[in-house]
Amino acid sequence: MSKEITREIVLEWLVDLRKHWRSKDVDKALSLFAHCTEYQESPFREVASSTDDIRTFWSEILAQRDIEVTYDLISVCDRIAAVSYEASYTDNDGCHQSSGIYILKFDHNANCVSFRQWFMVRSGEPGASKRTT
Repeated sequence: MSKEITREIVLEWLVDLRKHWRSKDVDKALSLFAHCTEYQESPFREVASSTDDIRTFWSEILAQRDIEVTYDLISVCDRIAAVSYEASYTDNDGCHQSSGIYILKFDHNANCVSFRQWFMVRSGEPGASKRTT
């Protein structure tokens, strides 16, 4: 039976994504992409199509701390969701802020089957993420 993809389903998925990212739980984050055959963190990076490829991207969170992320669900139409986000974290290279868009596609069982991201990053020395321009 086909499940309608609602705003509530997408928001729940995003809450789980934030929770797993902030807790640095790579395996649980990957569970959100278990059915994903198209995962792209940037239009300038290769499309990942296997769990091992996606794990490579998510392993980067292990070095992150002070992770903050907020989402704004822009639209859900059919099984496609558009989401804007703001994120910040600190790692060994300093503080980083990003702002971007996710385009998520879900299958008939509410599994994410495609994840595409476009973003801008501001990186800098410790404390840079707290400055305003």
